[in-house]
Amino acid sequence: MHRLDRECSRILLLLFMIKAVLFDLDGVLVDAIEWHYEALNKALSLFGHGIDRQSHLSFYNGLPTKVKLDHLTKERGLPKSLHNIIYEMKQIYTTDFINKCCRPDFQKQLLFKALKKRGLKIGVCSNSIRETLQLMLKKSNLIEE
Repeated sequence: MHRLDRECSRILLLLFMIKAVLFDLDGVLVDAIEWHYEALNKALSLFGHGIDRQSHLSFYNGLPTKVKLDHLTKERGLPKSLHNIIYEMKQIYTTDFINKCCRPDFQKQLLFKALKKRGLKIGVCSNSIRETLQLMLKKSNLIEE
């Protein structure tokens, strides 16, 4: 058997072994990174706080909101008593951004249909709360209502 034939055989074997495909939500399926940043800053600004873009890109991006708030308390003096209200306001603002900005991506819809047609299960990973994840997937037409 030639080397190329062996490689093709291995690739085919792997394709038959794959049962599911997992996708990250933010930045892969939905370009929502900016929405999260803007929503949190909008909530923080109600209390005179914020995260500059450089800090966001170098440290905060991708962290859960509660971890961001804890860090802001330790490093910048954000009162812990504000965490719950800021968290709730951030969720409201994030939902607003999703409803205004989230649109279907035809290529991703085709990809999902092709994977499903091949019998593969599809999973979506995120540190977003379930309601946010489901809303983004619905608005992207990647799951049915």
